[in-house]
Amino acid sequence: MNWLRRGSLKTRLTTLILGIVASAMIIGIGFTLTWVRMQLEQHELLYLRSLSAALQTVVGAWLDLNSTALESLVTQPEMISMDAEQQTPLVVAMDKAYPYMYLVSTVDLAGMNVARSDDQASFDYQDRSWFTKARGGIPMTYQVLLERTSSRPAIVGSMPIFASSGEVVGVGMFAADLTDLIVQLQTSYTGNFGFAYIVDEQDRLVFHSDPQITADLQNYADASPVLLFRQGQTGLVKFTSQGQRWWAYVEGIEGRGLYQEWGIVIQVAEADLMGQMRQYQYVSMGIFGISIIIVFGIASWWTHRALQPVLALTETATAIVAGDMMREAPVEREDEIGILAQTFNSMTRQLRDLIDTLEDRVTERTRELAHRADYLSATGEVSRAVASILDVDVLLEQVVNLISTRFNFYHTAIFLLDDVGEWAVLRAASSKGGREMLARGHRLKVGEEGIVGYVSGSGHARIALNVGGDTRWVANPNLPDTRSEMGLPLIVRGGQVIGVLDVQSVEPEAFSNEDISTLRILADQIAVAIVNARLFRDNQRAIEELQRLYGVELEHSWASREQNVAGYRYDGAISKPISTDEVDVLRSEMMHRLLNTSETHRSQMGTGSLIQRNDVENVLLVPLRFAGVTLGVLRMQRPPARPWTRREIEFISQMTKDIAQALENARLLSEARERAAQDRLVRGVTEQLRASLDPDMIMQITVRELGRVLGAEKAAIEVTYVEHSRDAEHSRDAEHSRDAEHGRGGAND
Repeated sequence: MNWLRRGSLKTRLTTLILGIVASAMIIGIGFTLTWVRMQLEQHELLYLRSLSAALQTVVGAWLDLNSTALESLVTQPEMISMDAEQQTPLVVAMDKAYPYMYLVSTVDLAGMNVARSDDQASFDYQDRSWFTKARGGIPMTYQVLLERTSSRPAIVGSMPIFASSGEVVGVGMFAADLTDLIVQLQTSYTGNFGFAYIVDEQDRLVFHSDPQITADLQNYADASPVLLFRQGQTGLVKFTSQGQRWWAYVEGIEGRGLYQEWGIVIQVAEADLMGQMRQYQYVSMGIFGISIIIVFGIASWWTHRALQPVLALTETATAIVAGDMMREAPVEREDEIGILAQTFNSMTRQLRDLIDTLEDRVTERTRELAHRADYLSATGEVSRAVASILDVDVLLEQVVNLISTRFNFYHTAIFLLDDVGEWAVLRAASSKGGREMLARGHRLKVGEEGIVGYVSGSGHARIALNVGGDTRWVANPNLPDTRSEMGLPLIVRGGQVIGVLDVQSVEPEAFSNEDISTLRILADQIAVAIVNARLFRDNQRAIEELQRLYGVELEHSWASREQNVAGYRYDGAISKPISTDEVDVLRSEMMHRLLNTSETHRSQMGTGSLIQRNDVENVLLVPLRFAGVTLGVLRMQRPPARPWTRREIEFISQMTKDIAQALENARLLSEARERAAQDRLVRGVTEQLRASLDPDMIMQITVRELGRVLGAEKAAIEVTYVEHSRDAEHSRDAEHSRDAEHGRGGAND
């Protein structure tokens, strides 16, 4: 209870209200996703990743906001002076602008306070990690610790103060109650079950989806997900802890000053993902009702107690809100309420001077953050489309529509170069005029026509903030409202330009530096996606052609096989061969059954085999297929009193796949053996030939061995010597002589 008497009243009230809201939301979250219990097994990774991304976004935005605020403070001229009188109004103003900060201060290089926002005595911080790192020039440092007075988790951010010469002259810091960040994280965490937590660089617990666990910065260094994270493993990890199987999604936090030293863990019990949730729902409903009652009672009691001292300030605050900026609160006490009244009066005096500019700055900052969030969201959508679509036409159509919609552009188009690189051809457009151009096959000469022609020819981006003053711009009657245009090259590896991303706006000077940077990144992603889609298409065509050729070769191999037995039949006692003479009769019977649709039922099984079933004779005809080629048919028949069940049909269908595979393996083995035998015979003949140096003996060995190996009735070899000194008669005599000698070989001919 001591923490209720420390800190500012506004912080206590904000913490109390947000804590009540967050508790109610966390208790009620269990009821929001019960309908997905049948799909948890397929979507657990996406679910955990989305929760991690939500927490990542909140932490990153919260840290970036505070870093930006501190950066704005330390770069003020008054801060560089390191003068307490000049710095104090600025640190106090920042303290009031960010209620969750309980201290904003500057520290000199010796570690002593120069200016503080809480009017407390100067303190020596030279032993603090955040001070030593900032003094060493590290741009942004965060350190999580426990408050000295309240023992609550807090975070300290520090940043060096640089002189105009670039030398560090001091350190600016703020100390914030982690409650504000924890409440935002608890609000953003939408987990149905399980829990989430965040650890800092020392593996201490910064946030837990259960508020009670986060309170004392427990050390989670021994937790399995944290150990895996420190070993470099991120993403989905599975582990066993305390006899229970767990699923966890682990990811480092991207944030200014963190460099992924903090880790996010979304942890869910495997039993929760796969088990029934009915009992959990009943228990959750009871807990929810009891918690609402408890929260209501606590809120009523604490609100009454916390607001009682503020009643004296209500009239002053109301008058100031009404516009009476000269009104000041009475200072009648020296306790926390008196300090609050003095601070309130000081804030009022500063507001008189800063109210005109502060509101504009806050509005502008909010607008910038919202604009940046929109850009990040738009970039994410386009990136997901680029990464998931492999059809070039669908990809380009989706990309131009997303860019136009999310970036609010008048016209977005993508041109791709033709095969010879002579024309930039319009392939996708988002505007009505662009679709009309697309319908008539619009194209531009590379290197010559308009901004698109220039970009496609040079490979350099072209930005016309006012098209009327750009020499490369050419008016298009289909796009009469264009006032600014930007063309970005689509470049792939090696510097090759494959197309142009063209965006146009109805506003002059419509493109900011952020627009240009974002669209450059998107253009690079689109170029890579187009190349990947084309490679995927080419690979698919190559695979289909290989499959077709393999099928043709397979059919030829089976058709050319010589075999006396075409199959076997089983009559209940023994199996008998089916000769090739019986095949035609059996094939005619099977074809008759297949074509007789009045008594044949066809069913496509999960294995992909087409089952032919005759319920009258209780016959199953199942094709033996391998690689799309039908090798034969399995015919199964039994008495009509025992009809085929679906499980039996599925079993037979699966068996036919194995049989077809086994037949093909046997054929390949047989061919391999035949080739091996032929190789051995060839080697034998070759060795005999090499062993003889007599031409006549070589020819005798040749005709004898080839006739024996190939089973020829007769074999002859003739060698004709083309010489002027020999005549035709001599050649005939030689031939008769060889034939006569060969005839003495007997059975070898």
